[in-house]
Formats: sequence, C-alpha cells, structure tokens
Amino acid sequence: DDEKSEVTKAVENANKDEHGKSTLPDGTEITVGDNGNVTITYPDGSKNTIPGDQVIEGKSDADKHEPTVPGGDKVKVDDPNKLTDDEKNAVKDKVDQANPTLPDGTTITVGDDGTTTITYPDGSTNTIPGHDLVTGKTDADKYPLNPGQAVDVVDPNHLTQAEQDQVKEAIRTANPTAPIATITVDAAGNVQVTFADGSTTTLQANLHKHVTEATTGSATKPGAGTNGGQTKGAMATNQTATKQQTQQHLPQTGDQPATWAMLSGLGVAFLGLLGLKKKKRED
Repeated sequence: DDEKSEVTKAVENANKDEHGKSTLPDGTEITVGDNGNVTITYPDGSKNTIPGDQVIEGKSDADKHEPTVPGGDKVKVDDPNKLTDDEKNAVKDKVDQANPTLPDGTTITVGDDGTTTITYPDGSTNTIPGHDLVTGKTDADKYPLNPGQAVDVVDPNHLTQAEQDQVKEAIRTANPTAPIATITVDAAGNVQVTFADGSTTTLQANLHKHVTEATTGSATKPGAGTNGGQTKGAMATNQTATKQQTQQHLPQTGDQPATWAMLSGLGVAFLGLLGLKKKKRED
C-alpha cells in the first residue's frame, strides 16, 4: 500500500502545471494495481491506463540495504590520503563486521582515502565516505612511550621534586625521537606526556614500574660520612684503633710509675747489703 501511494503521488505530480495546479479534471480518480499499472478514471467514466513498467521498477540491492557505518573508534592511519594495504584491510574488516546481512557475492573495496564502496550482486553500489571510517594517527599513536630506567625513590607515594625531575629525565632519555612538549609527574609517580600536536599519553606508576622504592642501604642516609653518621662497623674500627694506640703508649706513659718503683726497691736492697757487710767487719 505504501508503494501504491507513492506511485499515485508520482502520477499526480506529473500532471500539474508550472504553478503546481493539477491538470486533471476535478473528480478524477487514480488507482494503482498490484502489478503497478495505473488507471486514471475521469468524471465522465472514461479511463486512461499507464503500464506499470513505465512508473515503477524493482529496487536494487543498494536500495534494499542501507549500509551501517562501523561504530567505535575509526581506523587510525599514518596518512588519511594514502592508506597502506594493511590499513585498507582493517577498514574493510570493520565495514564487513558492521554489515553482517550483505547478500552473498557482495564485494567491499577501499580507496586510498578510505572511501569504501559496497558492490552488490546486481551491480548496484553503496558508498561510505572515508572520513567516516579513518582518522590520522596522533603523535601519541605514532610514538608508544618507553617508561625508561626505573627511578629509585625513598617513598613511592610521596615523590620529592628532585625525584619527579629524575623521572622526567628518564622518560626523555628513553624516548629520544618522540616530539615531547611537556612532561608532568605527580607525587604518586603518575606521568602525563603531552606531544607537539597536543595529544597525550599517561603512564600510571603502578602499571609501568618507572618508579621503585629504594632498597635498604641503597640510599644515602642523612649525615653519612660525618661523625654523627658513622655506621656500627666504623665505630667498631675506631674503637679497635684506639685500643691499639693505648697499648702502644703504655710503656711510655702508664708503665713509668712501675719502673721507678722497681728501681727504688733495688736501691734499698743494695744499701741493706752494704750495711750488713759493714757490721760484719766491726764484729
């Protein structure tokens, strides 16, 4: 019925003057048969017939199928005006997946700019513009970031400014050809890299491991190398050295009183012997 109504409107429009007024007499009726034949019945009962093949034609496959543009992200390509064979195949696969009811024998071809033509078995075609299917790659797409050498930090959850600067330098060093504009690092070690074209890449500290907690003894402690920062080993060494020095000085310092006492005792004994000899002579 909808198709018959469309045929009726088409015949009515074909019989209007330049001002849009019908040239058919008032009271004229237009009927459309199942085969598309059109009968025009005038008020006096006379009729005209228009064969169906002059007013209708069968729909082509292209008319019957409205192509679906693939949803989600477009295919990212290096040059939107000159797709590679691999990029064309990627576009073709997406269009094919988005249109699972295409008739058998349908072909899909992708042009250099991504414009895709769907050709049906009857030769009719539908076209999807390339800009609906592809997009140029950004710097972030072209330069996957290497997080670089992991930076040892005292507290991975509270990086100091110096540690944040070390992370920035490690990323720049690991990505020498990337057109990096700016790098920001927060206190938790998360990194956002902004490229020259404005695209961005984020590196989360818990996923990319570009920040690690320093192991015990690997970081210099405050005061190391000063009197207040000696280790137990250093203290033990100093104590040993002091003890050895003390022992070396004993004969010159601490042993002097004992030496004088020994000499005094010998003198007293000598004098006693002299006195004994003198007494024997007198006897």
